[in-house]
Amino acid sequence: MVKRLSLLALAGILLFVCSCGNPLDQPGGLLDNSFNAPDGFTLYNGSANGGDRAYAMALSKDGRALVAGSTYNGHDEDVLLLCYTSEGRLDDSFGQGGAVIYGTSANGQDRANGVALQADGKILVTGAGSNGRDQDLLLFRFNPDGTLDPSFGKAGVVTYSGGEETQEIGRAVAAQADGKIVVAGEGGPATNLDALILRFTFDGKLDPSFATNGLAYYGSAEGGTDQGLAIAVQTDGKILLAGSTTRAGQTDLLLLRFTPQGALDPFFAAGGVTLYDGPSQGADCGNALALQPDGNILVAGFTTGPRGQDILLLRYTGSGKLDSSFGQAGVVLFGSPEDVYDVAQGVAVQANGRILVAGARGGGPQQDGLKDALVLRFSADGKSDLSFGRQGTMAFAGPEQGDDWAYALSLQTDGRIAVAGSRSREGSDDALVMRLMP
Repeated sequence: MVKRLSLLALAGILLFVCSCGNPLDQPGGLLDNSFNAPDGFTLYNGSANGGDRAYAMALSKDGRALVAGSTYNGHDEDVLLLCYTSEGRLDDSFGQGGAVIYGTSANGQDRANGVALQADGKILVTGAGSNGRDQDLLLFRFNPDGTLDPSFGKAGVVTYSGGEETQEIGRAVAAQADGKIVVAGEGGPATNLDALILRFTFDGKLDPSFATNGLAYYGSAEGGTDQGLAIAVQTDGKILLAGSTTRAGQTDLLLLRFTPQGALDPFFAAGGVTLYDGPSQGADCGNALALQPDGNILVAGFTTGPRGQDILLLRYTGSGKLDSSFGQAGVVLFGSPEDVYDVAQGVAVQANGRILVAGARGGGPQQDGLKDALVLRFSADGKSDLSFGRQGTMAFAGPEQGDDWAYALSLQTDGRIAVAGSRSREGSDDALVMRLMP
């Protein structure tokens, strides 16, 4: 067995060296020791069986971190929403001791996949609930104190079903400038899932002015699987969806752009659709989206090849073409011969144009098969930023051996980097939140 040095120990050494002066003078990519001081990270274990995971994050104007995911209650999974103060403590004024737990039914499987904030501070959460026969898309709106908003949907909850024995899953949510709400995901029979966007009015009704009765689909009548995993709204109201499409065993990264009315945009790529098939012609997937101020579009995910799975970062122009000035013809790959599993789950752009990617790495024999949460930073043209972390990489291995994942990241107004994910050890999963220096 190869013994790995805990990043906590390494961070503690570096923090001691850099402890004097303004904390923002600490090197970029280092754990911020003022967050849940002195650790720089916090773990949430609210269930008796240790089944807590964080999949999405949003930051409020007052610096609170809203983290959405799932918790296991001993029988089934429930939606989990956590609220942390800017100091890294659970906010006692939110829900019950900083946590909100929601279950649709006994023995149901419920999970939150996406979270966003409205301009008025209300919290949008999307995911899915399963009753054992099918899955329904869920959309919640919470007040800033964690109570469900009774003016939204049915007592704060919207449920969307495409019919019996179908799967409708909400993966990501965004609030438009006009107050309308868009959700990305997939839906349909298990053998023919389509990527979808739903748009809701401010009070939680499907918007009849969008696509067909509030729903826009992308898929093939011949079958296959299309997933919408990330969503972003441009300043002109056009909507981007990233995910994957699978036909005849081939999975490609999928990027769509819709007009504000819900039609595929004819001025983007080929009729609103572009696919990416990596150099090894393995599986490719887009898990996260970010918009740059110049109109370029970043998509982060993974690509598979003969030796395993690598992180994939693409940049597209506003017209839907790969940007030749970025990486290698618009493509950046990150991986190591020792890793068999590298994946990106989140992406963000700093004020100086540098690009952050969050995910996980590892799985190879040199890591004992374990995975580390990962944050990478790239320059504006796609090169590794060697001033960040260790040669452009911050890898988090928790205080005890286990698997760590980063699923989402957000930027504070002061530039510090908030990251949400999970860690698993000895069959117990904890929601992980950490903060890094910019």
